Amino acid sequence: MPPNDSPENPIPAEKPPGPRRKSVGQRVREARDQLTSTTGTRATFDYELVRQFADNRVSASLMVLLLVFAVGLRFAYELVVKPDDLFSLRHVGTE
Repeated sequence: MPPNDSPENPIPAEKPPGPRRKSVGQRVREARDQLTSTTGTRATFDYELVRQFADNRVSASLMVLLLVFAVGLRFAYELVVKPDDLFSLRHVGTE
C-alpha cells in the first residue's frame, strides 16, 4: 500500500507539473525578466551585448596600440635616420 493512501496521511501526492503549467511558468519568468531588465530586453540578450562590447573594446585597444607604435616608429625614423633634414631649412623656399 503506498504511503499516500494510508488513513494517517490524508494529503494526496503532488502531481508532476503538466505541459500547460510549465509553459505558463516559462512565460511568467520571461515577463519577469523583461520587466526587471533596464533595457526591456531579455537578460541573455543583455549579457550578449555586454560581451560584444567588451570584445570590441579589447580589439580596439590593440589597434590603438599598434597605431601609436607605428607613429612612434615613424617619428624615431625621422629623428635618427635623417636628423639633418629634420632641423635644416634647406628644402624650404629653395628652387
